[in-house]
Amino acid sequence: MLIKNNLWTSLFGQDALVNKTVSSAELNVNGRASSGSDVTMSSSEGSSGIETPWELQIKDDDIHHEAKCDVATPMFEEHRRSWEWLANSALEASTDDSSSTPREAFLRQQSEEAPDIVIEKLKSDLAALSRQAELSELELQTLRKQIVKESKRGQDLGREIVCLKEERDAFKGECERLKAFQRRTDGVESRAIVEELRQELNHAKEMNANLRIQLQKTQESNSELILAVQELDEMLEQKNREMSNSSSGSLEKDVVVKSRESSYIFPLDDDDDDEEQKALEELVKDHSDSKEAYLLEQQIIDLHSEIEIYKRDKDELEMQMEQLALDYEITKQENHEMLNKLEQIQIQEQLKMQYECSSSDAAAHELETQMENLENELIQRSKEYADSLSTVSELEARAKSLEEELEKQARGFEADLEALTRSKVEQEQRAIRAEESLKKMRWKNANMAERLQDEFRKLSVQMQIHLKPMRN
Repeated sequence: MLIKNNLWTSLFGQDALVNKTVSSAELNVNGRASSGSDVTMSSSEGSSGIETPWELQIKDDDIHHEAKCDVATPMFEEHRRSWEWLANSALEASTDDSSSTPREAFLRQQSEEAPDIVIEKLKSDLAALSRQAELSELELQTLRKQIVKESKRGQDLGREIVCLKEERDAFKGECERLKAFQRRTDGVESRAIVEELRQELNHAKEMNANLRIQLQKTQESNSELILAVQELDEMLEQKNREMSNSSSGSLEKDVVVKSRESSYIFPLDDDDDDEEQKALEELVKDHSDSKEAYLLEQQIIDLHSEIEIYKRDKDELEMQMEQLALDYEITKQENHEMLNKLEQIQIQEQLKMQYECSSSDAAAHELETQMENLENELIQRSKEYADSLSTVSELEARAKSLEEELEKQARGFEADLEALTRSKVEQEQRAIRAEESLKKMRWKNANMAERLQDEFRKLSVQMQIHLKPMRN
């Protein structure tokens, strides 16, 4: 019974060591999959060359397992002759796959499923990190938009501040003008207006005097024209008288001619010849007088045309005189109206000065209150502008920090991914080594079972040889 117990202990001890190695690897893999930070630490330690505790545990278990195997083999060789009757049961226990196969299959399945679980966990972590990166990117975009809005708001506030400053300066200028007008309440401006109106009145008077002088000149010229026309009329009458006289002379000449004709018909004496000679001479003179009369008639026609021209000029001058008289009356009326307006303006200026003197204080006070309100609003806007600048700077700093954090997360994620890939490769290599060690262990157990079977056979033969003489 002691040998049987030792055999079962040694066999199951070797299987337990192998199972312990695989289970420790699985536990470490599960622990690694459950904590992302542990994965990062273990990957960084693995990449730096430092061995993790579970790797040390696996190495210690492997060393302990190899030592146990080395110790168990001589023990079986030492006692192989004393438990031949247990060979078949030990061989069945060592070679039977029905008892050890489910556990080994379960462990192998767990060892194969552990990297898949880790990969699924990593995929879920990757999806979560990608979602977090997208959210961070969206937040970064919103922050950038908010920065742009804040900068635009700051620019608008700056423009409003400039407008408010300009409005304040305008109000200050208006207040100063009102104060200066209040100081000029001694009537300087009203005096200037009165002086200007007086100058206009004097100018109108001078224009009236000039018009009167021009009217006198036109009247004198008209009188001269009238005298000239009268002289022309007298000359015309004189010419008419001369023409009438010349016409009477022509009648006498006709009589003389008729007498001469009669004398031609009835010849006279020599005395009559002298008279005829004289008559001929008179006829020649009459002929020359007729030429002069024609010329005088032409001159008379010309004088009549000139008289008509002078009459038209006279009519035009009379019309101009009437127009000048109307203009004189109009200017006189305008001067009267200007005097009335001047008096009204003086009265209005006096009333306006009195009213402005009474209301300028209220207007100045109102402008001062408006200036104070504008200054307060300007201070408030400047504070808002400073606050917006500070928020913009904070948002920019936050955006920079988020970008840096995203970069760090990306680098950490890449490092974790590399570490996980390395750990997966290492786990696969460890699983392969565990399977190889398990195969070697099974091969060793099979060889050991064969040797035990041979020894049991030899022992049974020896026992039969020893028992034969005892039977005999």
